[in-house]
Amino acid sequence: MAANIFTVGIATTHDPEDLYRLGAGLVVPDFADERLIQLLNQRLIQRSSKALTV
Repeated sequence: MAANIFTVGIATTHDPEDLYRLGAGLVVPDFADERLIQLLNQRLIQRSSKALTV
């Protein structure tokens, strides 16, 4: 990606392969996907001792 940031693609209207090809680091079908929750928890834990729960 031009901004050099990790990007999550939400594949509601685009093909996941297209989103990966465009530079997404993770593509999920919706915001409730467990992989997204895990990613957010990992990033939060790196910055603090708090984690999200579902």
